[in-house]
Amino acid sequence: MKIVLFSLLLVGSFTSLYAQSWEKMASSPVGRHHGIAFGLEGAGYLVAGVGPDFISTKTVFKYDPLLDQWKELDPYPGVERNYGISDTWDKKAYLGFGTNNGEFLNDLWSFEPTTNTWLQLAECECTPRAHPAFVAHKEKIYMGLGGGAQGDLKDWWVYDIATNMWTQKADFPATERHHPFQFAIGDYVYVGFGHHSVDIYDDLYRYDPITDTWTQMADLPAEGRVAGTQFSYGGKGYILSGEGSDHMFMNTGEFWSYDPVTNTWAQLPPHPGRSLWAPASFVIDNYAYLTTGELLNNFTTNTWRYKLGNISSVDAPEQVAPIDVWPNPFRNLVTVTALEGSTNADNARLRVYNTMMQVVSEGTGSQAQLDLSSLPNGLYKLEWSNGGKIYYKSILKQ
Repeated sequence: MKIVLFSLLLVGSFTSLYAQSWEKMASSPVGRHHGIAFGLEGAGYLVAGVGPDFISTKTVFKYDPLLDQWKELDPYPGVERNYGISDTWDKKAYLGFGTNNGEFLNDLWSFEPTTNTWLQLAECECTPRAHPAFVAHKEKIYMGLGGGAQGDLKDWWVYDIATNMWTQKADFPATERHHPFQFAIGDYVYVGFGHHSVDIYDDLYRYDPITDTWTQMADLPAEGRVAGTQFSYGGKGYILSGEGSDHMFMNTGEFWSYDPVTNTWAQLPPHPGRSLWAPASFVIDNYAYLTTGELLNNFTTNTWRYKLGNISSVDAPEQVAPIDVWPNPFRNLVTVTALEGSTNADNARLRVYNTMMQVVSEGTGSQAQLDLSSLPNGLYKLEWSNGGKIYYKSILKQ
């Protein structure tokens, strides 16, 4: 009995220690699982999902981080939805798929926050599904896997935002599955984990949009998982909470980051309490927010946030890059020149990231002039990649 008590005390101490890294914010107005969440233009949004009455919804709530307040908006114009998904690109959110009263969906919507308007886009010419992977990246949306009326899927599709068209691509290379985790970093989209039959997976795969090929990456060094939440920030991917390899709640709300440069995983402080089934998350500035979800038939309304760091201390290392950047600070134009002796500099690639680690400008070659006049003042991260090596440099617009 003394040993059990001592173990419980240790667990309580660790939980308290981890909880210090998470800050409790204003509770969501509703408890639900499979709410669809996204961060956009300095606010968080929670859309649809299933509440304690087990009925799908179409409600929309907006979170203001400055006031730490939630506000209900008009419902979105689509059908009530469960098991849907969303992502953001270029100041808009994209949302779709899931189920409505048992009917699988293949629709797609965009949301404009400045006007609070929704627009229905082209339906996917694919099997309607729930729990798919869904990643907005470089003017495209990548979608696949998930579960349809006939079972789990492994097909892979891309939606072109500019042309409003869907195209099928190379299938996911491993077992079909639903409710995977996914994120985009740099040139690639990453998909893994999830659930099929009695199996829950710990594997991760990288998709290259240019070559339409898949590569297996490092497995998660922990139990497989399903039905959690994910995001990317600072050149890394993050997975948070969910259920473990037995499709049961884990003892803690596990939080992991993936580094694509080293192809390694690192464990971060878990969110307070046990893990949650189908919570929602969004990122605003340098904070990750976790809200709602279900635990043992309890639909939580808790909202927690975790500071990911400032852009000046982005996880990607800021090694001394073999380039000259002028001027820095800058007003409109930045010139990047490879230093003498840099090999294969003509093939070098440049990217500029904002504080959300979204690409806001790109260039190539040993010398490039970037027009950043349309960007707001502030700190940015310049990435210079050459011959498999990646370097970062902070630049400041004044």
